[in-house]
Amino acid sequence: MFCSACGQLVVQAPAFKAPAVPPPFGGITQPAKQSTGLPHRTAPAPAPVPLPPISAAPIAQPARAVPPAVPAPAAPATPTAHAAPGTPSAPIAHAVRFTSGQIVELSGGIILGRKPTGVSVPTGFTGVVVPDDTRQVSRAHVIVDARVSPPTVTDLGSANGTSIERSGLVQALNEGTAASLEPGDRLWLGSVSIDVL
Repeated sequence: MFCSACGQLVVQAPAFKAPAVPPPFGGITQPAKQSTGLPHRTAPAPAPVPLPPISAAPIAQPARAVPPAVPAPAAPATPTAHAAPGTPSAPIAHAVRFTSGQIVELSGGIILGRKPTGVSVPTGFTGVVVPDDTRQVSRAHVIVDARVSPPTVTDLGSANGTSIERSGLVQALNEGTAASLEPGDRLWLGSVSIDVL
């Protein structure tokens, strides 16, 4: 039979009755479309979609569910006197020595400077005067924080800068950025050196 509107051959198929299937979504059914009796055009079958090439790689297995991590018990607040056998521990800086020979123990928070007094020393910190005839050291040059391990040093925006010399290499500090101190380091406040013990 031919379509009277376009002249294309229309193939009649035998009537097909769908098998009885329970209606979806709790028994709600859609009304069936009624035939208008007019000839209709059949759409051409879609072109086959090519499948991706088969890879020789193994097929990935789905990941297994991992139980949530249990936090480790907190470390003791005070350092132990002896390290566990076989565990290497880095030496901790415990003092600084000025060129004058004066040694200052690193404990708590310390402000090193030419004249670290008043508002330049926060509550809970100790101001320590660095001997300096050249005026290279700022009034409040650096903060040494020995409340953390290893102790850290932070430049407080000094005029002449701060550097750490370690194993022959000199690293300039950025203002406000903490760097760790190790025994054997040399701390440079401008052109004034301080040895870390």
